[in-house]
Amino acid sequence: MARDRVLPFSASLATVSPRFRTPINAAVVVGVFAVAVLVLNVFQPAMYIALASVCIMLLYIAYLMVTAPMLLRRFQGFPKKDAPAVTTATGRPLFTLGRWGLPVNILAVVWGVFMTVNLGWPREAVYNPVGTPHWYLHYFALIALAVALALGALAYWRQRHESNAVLAALDLDAEIVVGAEPA
Repeated sequence: MARDRVLPFSASLATVSPRFRTPINAAVVVGVFAVAVLVLNVFQPAMYIALASVCIMLLYIAYLMVTAPMLLRRFQGFPKKDAPAVTTATGRPLFTLGRWGLPVNILAVVWGVFMTVNLGWPREAVYNPVGTPHWYLHYFALIALAVALALGALAYWRQRHESNAVLAALDLDAEIVVGAEPA
C-alpha cells in the first residue's frame, strides 16, 4: 500500500534499502505495532481479544467486498455463454468452477455475512470476558467498524477533492468524459 501511495508516510515506508533490498522502515513499523499489541495483551487481555476479533471481522468484510459483487454479476448473467474465452498472458484459460460457480459463490456470501455478524455482534462473552466495566469493549466491533467507515469516507472525499483540484488547476478547455475512448 505504501508503494501505491495510499498510506501516511508512504514515501518513507516504500523505500527499499539498497544494501539489504528490503523495506526496512515498513518492517520496523510493523514490528513496533506488533510489540505494542503484545504489551497491550499483558495489561488488558480483553482488549487483545477484541482487537483480534475486529481484525478478523474486517477481513470478512473485505472478503464480502469481492464475493458479493461477483454474485451480483453472476445473477446479471456474467459471464455470457457466447462471450470469447478469457485467457492469461500466456494464453492459458482462466480457472473456472463451471456450473459450481454460482452455488459456491452463494455459499461464500452467506458464510461471509454470517461470520461478519457473528464476530461483530456485541456480546460480553467475546468483547468483555473478564467482566470489567469497560462499556466500549462490549461495542468494540461496532465502534471499530464505524471508525473504519468514517476514515474510509474521509480518505475518499480527500482523494476526490484533490483530483478535482488538479483538474481545475490544469484549466482544460476540452470536456473530460470519464471512460471515453481517446481520439
